[in-house]
Amino acid sequence: MFVLLKPFAAVRATLGSPAVRRAAAFYSTEGLNLQVDQTALHLKIQDVFTKVASETLTEVQGRVIPEMLTTSNGVLVRAKTGTGKTYAFGLPVINEWLSDKNFGKQESVHTVVINPTRDLAFQTQRALDKVWKDAAPRNNRRGIDLCVGQMKYDQIRRGVNGRFKSAALVATPGRLLDMLESDQSFAKSFKDLRHFVIDEADVLCAHDFKEALLAIVSRIKENHQDPSLLKVTMFSATMDSNTKELARKLMGEDYKYIDVSSGPEVTDSVNQSLVTTNSLFESFAVALKLVIEKLDATNGKVIVFMPNIKTTDFFYCLAKEVIDEYYGRKAEVYTLHGDLSQGARNRNQVRFRSARKGVLVSSNVGARGMDFPGVNSVIQLGVQYETASHTHRVGRTGRAGTTGESISILTEHEMFYAERLKKEGHEFEILEKPEITPEFEKQMTSVLRDIPSDINQMVTSLLGSYGSVPRIEKDGDPKSLALDCGDLYQKFMGEGNLPSVKAVDLDRFRVSSRDAEGVFNVRGNLRKGFNSGGYNNRGHRNFGDRTEGSYKPRRSGNGYGGNFERKNFGNRRWDRNNKF
Repeated sequence: MFVLLKPFAAVRATLGSPAVRRAAAFYSTEGLNLQVDQTALHLKIQDVFTKVASETLTEVQGRVIPEMLTTSNGVLVRAKTGTGKTYAFGLPVINEWLSDKNFGKQESVHTVVINPTRDLAFQTQRALDKVWKDAAPRNNRRGIDLCVGQMKYDQIRRGVNGRFKSAALVATPGRLLDMLESDQSFAKSFKDLRHFVIDEADVLCAHDFKEALLAIVSRIKENHQDPSLLKVTMFSATMDSNTKELARKLMGEDYKYIDVSSGPEVTDSVNQSLVTTNSLFESFAVALKLVIEKLDATNGKVIVFMPNIKTTDFFYCLAKEVIDEYYGRKAEVYTLHGDLSQGARNRNQVRFRSARKGVLVSSNVGARGMDFPGVNSVIQLGVQYETASHTHRVGRTGRAGTTGESISILTEHEMFYAERLKKEGHEFEILEKPEITPEFEKQMTSVLRDIPSDINQMVTSLLGSYGSVPRIEKDGDPKSLALDCGDLYQKFMGEGNLPSVKAVDLDRFRVSSRDAEGVFNVRGNLRKGFNSGGYNNRGHRNFGDRTEGSYKPRRSGNGYGGNFERKNFGNRRWDRNNKF
């Protein structure tokens, strides 16, 4: 018997079923110290979980595992990042596989898990496949397979349509929907699907995947023998109207809601600090200096999050050259972003996870759900399209009962972003800027000759990132943000060297010809009235024939942000795939 079920039995006797559902959202296992051997999980799963994780379940595991083992309704779970959600849904599913004597003979995929990024999908697949194979090494099912971008179609079909069916499929929504719509035999391989798990539901909804998820479930049900047997489980670190609407459409009104979060959406063991700088160049210098200081002080691991792919690539190149002069091979620098091949991304993740001391420079692709043990510090530079990204970035440290720190670096013109975060419950200590000496600045600029990254493209991408931030014209100073980008280029390339920028990229920031003089080399003619495109005379965004509500920012390879292109560095002495 589950120890968690005893209080619910008492509640049911006195309050009835509706009251149970309302009370369940507030019921907490905190203080119960629930052990895995106190659950009804298969003994083999208990043994494997103890070896790979712990004897004690986290709160979200203690709440979700009994629910998934006993209920036939859908489950919506709100839980903080880094609380063990993967095992919370994975262990009950694997328990069903071990408990069914005919599982090895079934001709259908049993479970589908949806992740927002390829990297998170690979991480989920590795974690659950290890438990499955250790618990049932002689089972004739294939185990847990992947369905993500950059995989060959035949490779995906092999597990789903082959002689030995995949027990589960971990997928990204775009590739799975494409396969379901283009291959009828593939779609029929889910005819007896029992579990559809959506991880990071909030980010999937925020990046326009809600309709894709609804289409996937609809397509699966079209080919299902008995759609009533399909149970949907959703996990989300934040809970907004989009996520709740998706839950209602997929599960109806009678789903179970489990809230395992309280207060701000940040792990309580992370101390958040804020550094304010006078310019973007100073922000880059402060970030690099803090990385060096943290490596000296903690002898540990640091993740640096940048605004987009181009800035990630540039800072990685910069940090690699400078840190190499300080530490040599004793502290490696790795990178993670959407322009890398999947093989390079996997290698860099593995190397950073196994490193005792090192730095990972990442775009948002490394923010959601990724687990990097031993990270002492997270450093964030600049603003993001959505404040929820801040929560997930902070959550890369202070995981699994450890402590950590997060340092946000913002220019004086980016401080509107800090105010937005404070309104959402984030609290910051004001951190004094480290001293940036002229010698250190010279060291930063002197390594540029060895850096293959295009600084002009990096500046243009920063303009794009600022332009994608909602309500920036209301809360911030768009013109000053744009001019800061031009100043950044000159600080790196030298006074008088101007970045080449299209006029249309500056119009939306209300930059006039006089403003741009001596800051940008403008291609084309800047508008004078700002009434057609950019910002109109009322200070509101105007996208020509598109309204602000209909505007959809283009997604790049990592699923977040603008449109970026690959570069070929030929036979340069190193490239950004981290090959030397």
